[in-house]
Amino acid sequence: MENRRLEVKYIFNEDYNPDYATGAYGGLSPNGDIVMNFYQERSAIPNSTIVEFDENGRASSVKNKPEILPVIRYIVSGVTMNLDAAKQLNIWLNGLIEQAEKGIENAE
Repeated sequence: MENRRLEVKYIFNEDYNPDYATGAYGGLSPNGDIVMNFYQERSAIPNSTIVEFDENGRASSVKNKPEILPVIRYIVSGVTMNLDAAKQLNIWLNGLIEQAEKGIENAE
């Protein structure tokens, strides 16, 4: 059998700009595909802030409304893949993690 070669070229949209994700949430779809929704986690921005001033005109207290702010998980993107693709992604990620950990160990 003859050696075969496949060259894959990547094409990007002009507005290609990867999003930063701090985590992922997901599970299995009804047909068994793996679903990952990537999110960016941050503190919520208050609806309003009340600043009280003392007699000298300096801010003496700051209160947010609501006082207790929730954590926001803003979904930046999602991916659905079959089991074979998930296994390949796992192999690729594990390799990158090993490289990153070696880089950290060498830096110490």
